[in-house]
Amino acid sequence: MTILENGWIALRRANATELLRPEWIVSAHSVGNCTLIVAQNDQHTVRAPLHAAVEKLEPFGVVRIHRSAAVNLSRIRRLISVGQHQLRIVLDTGVEMEVGRTFQRDVRMRLGARAYKYGGQAEKKAEPTSV
Repeated sequence: MTILENGWIALRRANATELLRPEWIVSAHSVGNCTLIVAQNDQHTVRAPLHAAVEKLEPFGVVRIHRSAAVNLSRIRRLISVGQHQLRIVLDTGVEMEVGRTFQRDVRMRLGARAYKYGGQAEKKAEPTSV
């Protein structure tokens, strides 16, 4: 997987190179030592672990939500709290995914939602100070 200067993502296959726009990416999933990138109309397998793929795609809004999954933040339509310490997201495709506890705070903060510390207390945002 290569990020081109014009913002396209080049995905090499055996005898061809697929070009993908970053906004077309819906999610990425770990499949053994490879990463499955799910786009609007198709899927692509990249021969790289999920953490390496997400590292390259992070500037385009792709973030980890689980140790085996990442999503494009612009594709999230809803956050659903399910019981204590459980969070699910709904993508614009209608797919519902679970957010791992390790990643919940980061996902909430990136989306501007309230971030909860374990123990149920909402974390207060720092008030801007005037000089």
